Amino acid sequence: MSALEAGTGDFSEAADQLDQAVDGLRRAGYQEATARGLLARAEFHRVSGEFPHARRGLDEAHEIATRGGMRLFECDCHLESCRLILAMVQAGEKLNPEDLFPDSPLALYDAVNQPLAAAQKHLNKAETMVNEMGYHRRDPELLLETAHIQILEGKKDAARQTLAQAKKKIDEMGAHRWEIDLRELNKRL
Repeated sequence: MSALEAGTGDFSEAADQLDQAVDGLRRAGYQEATARGLLARAEFHRVSGEFPHARRGLDEAHEIATRGGMRLFECDCHLESCRLILAMVQAGEKLNPEDLFPDSPLALYDAVNQPLAAAQKHLNKAETMVNEMGYHRRDPELLLETAHIQILEGKKDAARQTLAQAKKKIDEMGAHRWEIDLRELNKRL
């Protein structure tokens, strides 16, 4: 029975399975799949509130993506960087500059001292990449993270408008995976 079904909040089995999957992908030497696995694990750790683990996985995924010229994954790293910074702001946690590698995506835009500005810069970079590559399946996420930043900045009217655009885009694309995030952001208004 899954932790969600049981309502235990114990996701240690899922964490172990993600670790095993990423280790297996590394051993297989398939860099694209490894980057995808690292991003999934970073998202899991972010959602679980395990921010240092999320940051490390994100750093590794970013390194693989940039070194391998995997622009789609690089774009995804910028989106996940934005999400991680916003999750930490919401949790009242700050990045420790000593924990960041110089080429970490979180070090690119001074997320330590200016987290919301850094989140916005990651979002802008992701949006630029989406438009350059035609990677528009990420459009709902761009809108959701824009609204998230607007909410944290206290711009509730702008956030409502952005969330309405996100809802429309989600419905048009059938990207219902993002409805959970949409509902959560609407609750914060």
